[in-house]
Amino acid sequence: MEPAQAVVADHISKSFKGKGALKGVSLDLPRGRVVGLLGPNGAGKTTLIKILLGLLLADDGRVFLRTAEGEARVAPGRVGVVMEGNRNYYANVSAMTNAVYFASLRGVASRTAAERFRRWAARFGLDEEVLRQPLASFSRGMQQKAALAASLLHDPDFVILDEPTLGLDPGSRLELEKVVRELAEAGKGLLVASHDLEFIQRTADRVVFIRAGRVILDDATAQLIRRYERPWYLVRTATEIRELPPAWGDAERWRRRDAQTLLFSGSWRELRRDLCAAPELEVASVQKETVSLEDVFMEIQGEAGDVDAP
Repeated sequence: MEPAQAVVADHISKSFKGKGALKGVSLDLPRGRVVGLLGPNGAGKTTLIKILLGLLLADDGRVFLRTAEGEARVAPGRVGVVMEGNRNYYANVSAMTNAVYFASLRGVASRTAAERFRRWAARFGLDEEVLRQPLASFSRGMQQKAALAASLLHDPDFVILDEPTLGLDPGSRLELEKVVRELAEAGKGLLVASHDLEFIQRTADRVVFIRAGRVILDDATAQLIRRYERPWYLVRTATEIRELPPAWGDAERWRRRDAQTLLFSGSWRELRRDLCAAPELEVASVQKETVSLEDVFMEIQGEAGDVDAP
């Protein structure tokens, strides 16, 4: 098998019933890197993942493996995957039996698969006794942990994770962060699609934003956050904020974060001026905030309402 350098999606387009889900999307997933795939609901993320895996055919464009010798097909054995709402298992069979069976389809010997599954599952707090229980008896979080462990049994070059933190308790989420970085340091390439922006910020080397089927931004995570760096202040109020004070006019510097929290972008002097102009606002606290990937996402997303194919 040729040494793989990257999985490449080259100008992928896909439509459903005449509606464009992907419109010329290109993406590079190199080994040794974690790429975060972000976008609002319906942006086309899952469609892209299914095309990368060969579960859907693109209408236009191509997916290939870049190697030192040129290009090659992306064989299933090269990729490990956990899809959102993973249901590709036999519910009334034990987690161990499921894992060993599906690993055997990738050419992994039963004993090797069982040993690897025990080791990876233990990282997420699943012991031997639990692994012998039917998957139907598992909670949503336990199923997710088992799926994450099972995706790594054939030692893939690339791993694709679609909403991997769903259902995970805080301890397992932190362990998954460590696993993702360890895999990247071991030379694996990881594509992580998630609405858990804190997780993406902590793990991804690069972030790709998709909106309405198009890539609107592809940049290193740290560089992206620096680009949007500016003074931010969190203003918490004693009562619910039903509407922004009229004295602020169009209030471009203000954004509502939740029912009692406002986010202000501007200088301290501008913040004081706005607050003094709105005495009806019962301010409980003001806190200077650093820019997060969530702030960048909200800034890039702009007006909501981009709904695309599934």
